[in-house]
Amino acid sequence: MTGGDEGCECCLQVRQPLRVTRGERHTAMVPLSARKFRLALLAGLLAVLCAAVPSYAKCDPTTDPDKSDIANARAAVAANCDCAGATTHGAYVSCAAQQANTVLTNKSCAGAVKKCASHSTCGKPGAVTCCLTTTKGTKCKSKKDAAHCTAKQGTVGSCTSCCDACPAPGSGPSCPAGSTTTTTSTPSTTSSTVATCANGGLGCGANCGTCGTGTCYAHTPACNASGFYECDANAPPRCLTSMGAVFQSCGDDNHCTTAAHVCVANTNACNTGMNFNGCYNTCPENPPATCANGGITAGEKCGAACSGICYTNCSTGAPECIDTGTATQACSIALQCVTPAGSLCAAAATAFCGTGMQNTCAPECPE
Repeated sequence: MTGGDEGCECCLQVRQPLRVTRGERHTAMVPLSARKFRLALLAGLLAVLCAAVPSYAKCDPTTDPDKSDIANARAAVAANCDCAGATTHGAYVSCAAQQANTVLTNKSCAGAVKKCASHSTCGKPGAVTCCLTTTKGTKCKSKKDAAHCTAKQGTVGSCTSCCDACPAPGSGPSCPAGSTTTTTSTPSTTSSTVATCANGGLGCGANCGTCGTGTCYAHTPACNASGFYECDANAPPRCLTSMGAVFQSCGDDNHCTTAAHVCVANTNACNTGMNFNGCYNTCPENPPATCANGGITAGEKCGAACSGICYTNCSTGAPECIDTGTATQACSIALQCVTPAGSLCAAAATAFCGTGMQNTCAPECPE
């Protein structure tokens, strides 16, 4: 062959098509078919697994059946999870979550049950629920103790969970046994019925006091129009009597020669010296509402001389105004109270006495 022929042969070899036998072609296509089969098998398995996972409707805590479902689960939590004896707050919440998963029909409501447990004082010795009034309404916070609640102008709740505590006195499974909105509101009614001239419960000209001749006076346009007017612009409403009155010209209490006297007048008659412008005596009113007489309900403020809150004396079971500003450790009985001196063991509600929950050692606050 010549050099040119060798070059031509090389060209022919390059241009010859690649030949694959039938057996070789089958072997080359196997990997692609296997991949398709495996993908189809995987898709089938995923469909089976997804079908096996149960699906639950979105939880609506405000309407049945979810509302009742949550109530049943929370009742199970109250019955089976020891709030007062919980070693830690986390342990109590864990117990509540287990009860929710066991009892709930709609498992998607578990979050609502766990939230109530999380926003509780369980596993936090001495802690209290605290109802705080804001411009948007009443909200609940968990506070270290009653003193920290009252320091924020709050009302100590009788329930252990913020889901139930506010507005005080609260109602729900975390409240003392027997607490309902209807029954616990009764003491508040008692407070409002202790009407006096001084607290605004009686109107101008109303009979008041224990002297038998007392009449309610105040520095208001209505009292001026009706003729039962206190001339002193800084004067609070008071129960007064004309017995022992000194009729003289006066424009305020400082014009009266006797310190106990109050300057009063008929309609627009202050500073006139007329017989219906003079200095009247005060007439003692009925005993004001106190924690001790039931006029102030549990958790409300009492005693003007200190940071008083109406609690239950665990030794006597009677309502007691205690000084939460000097409260110390939690207690179950009075013997556990060492400081401050003279402290008694008091609780936010009778049901908490002896439990070590929502109670404290504190001295009595005079009312």
